[in-house]
Amino acid sequence: MYRFLDRLPPDLDEHFHFLTGAMRMWTAAARAGRCPCAALAPGFGWRGVMAALPDFTRLMALLDAHALRWLRFGMPGAEHVTAA
Repeated sequence: MYRFLDRLPPDLDEHFHFLTGAMRMWTAAARAGRCPCAALAPGFGWRGVMAALPDFTRLMALLDAHALRWLRFGMPGAEHVTAA
């Protein structure tokens, strides 16, 4: 994740920009009690990577429940990627 720190998401490679946005969107949806899959489906579908959505959501759920350290993700649209 260090390659993302202190960078503006639009300055990241398009794929990394999508990844950081998807992580933020998953977190926001899960914390709001909404289905992360439903929140992420339009973006994954538009990019033609819908097949990766189940694996991505499982990975995020595992990180959420079993990470060795507390992970914090910015809100969707946050200007910077930072370490907290």
